[in-house]
Amino acid sequence: MDDVCIYDERVKELEKEYENKDDNEKIQLREEIAKLSLQSVPPRSETNDSKYKSLKAVSLENESGEPAGIMGWCFVCRGPANLYCKDTRVPVCSVECKTRHLDELRKISNNKGATNVLFF
Repeated sequence: MDDVCIYDERVKELEKEYENKDDNEKIQLREEIAKLSLQSVPPRSETNDSKYKSLKAVSLENESGEPAGIMGWCFVCRGPANLYCKDTRVPVCSVECKTRHLDELRKISNNKGATNVLFF
């Protein structure tokens, strides 16, 4: 959901930038939009792709009023994320949030064998 909102905002910002340009220059707009990625965090196979090297933050806030970072919002605390976890490919705002995220994943992984039975 975050990626879609951020992508949409990037398209809107590009459209504003090209708003007063002539028709020949507007052709470039389509090319610029085509270069945008729907994902803020690059997939492992596209880490070095140039479209991820020129990402910038957009003027957008999340449900808590936090502004978007370059990568969107932190997966853990929902603050502005200018980083991402290279292990799990999710946006994070700090090393502390990355550590918390990885700790939670380890806990889940360790409890996989446990079976929870619910009685009604």
